[in-house]
Amino acid sequence: MASVPAVPVPLERDAEPPSRRARTFRRFLNNPSGRLGLLIVLIFVVATVVAAFWTPYPVDQPDLPNRLASPSWAHPMGTDDVGRDVLTRIAVGARYSLTMGVVAIALAAAVGVPIGLLAGYRGGWWDTGSMRLVDVLMVLPTFVLAVAIVSVLGSGIRSVILAVAVTTIPIFARLTRSVALTVRAQDFVAAAQVVGASESRILVRHVLPNSLSPLVVQASLGIGATILIAAALGFLGLGVQPPTPEWGSMLSRGRSYMSSAPFLVFFPGMAIVLLVLGFNLIGDSLRDALDPWMREID
Repeated sequence: MASVPAVPVPLERDAEPPSRRARTFRRFLNNPSGRLGLLIVLIFVVATVVAAFWTPYPVDQPDLPNRLASPSWAHPMGTDDVGRDVLTRIAVGARYSLTMGVVAIALAAAVGVPIGLLAGYRGGWWDTGSMRLVDVLMVLPTFVLAVAIVSVLGSGIRSVILAVAVTTIPIFARLTRSVALTVRAQDFVAAAQVVGASESRILVRHVLPNSLSPLVVQASLGIGATILIAAALGFLGLGVQPPTPEWGSMLSRGRSYMSSAPFLVFFPGMAIVLLVLGFNLIGDSLRDALDPWMREID
């Protein structure tokens, strides 16, 4: 009886474990606060994109017969003192708040991170000199320094962005330096020095990537703080000026009608609170997702 040749059965390959980035993202999405914060920010981003191409009413066109109209189907958030639709102006104003927040933090990181990297890695006179300058800036209250800078430069979105960026640079420099001091003592940095890697290569390939986690968290929290500072400057008349629909200036104008039309203060105020809350929830959830202890138990 002829024997049947055995057919080799291929063994199933074990599924590759998810990468660290995938695990971090999964931990972030598993956090209800992170999901809520992401949803809030996405709603404002979508509103910004839609408002760039279409709005139910012209953003700056007065409609005096409908001034101070209460919320209705036609105007879900009412109209202001010259008849402009509040919902339209809040949706358009989201673009300015998001722009100021993201650009200001990007500029602060672009300056503060290199300062902190060099201070933490080199040490010596560079560390001492740069950190003393950072200490001088950090002594002054953030908002007071921002007001002083805007008062010198004049009102406008560029002045607000520059003022907030200058006040936030010390935070990124200090944070990056503290992380760089820790990373510099690691064995892989010593190995890179032994094989003759240049300082710039070590900073870019080893120190900076291992410093990104706290920097990403700080950036998210910083965007929320920037939006709040920009609104405060606008409320005081030092930020983006009317008729630009900036939320802080809308609050300032609406406070004159608190008794007759409180919605002029309520809706812009809620927009500021929600967007700041969204970025803070994202920052807190990212901190939890990137926590080393959470990596160990994952």
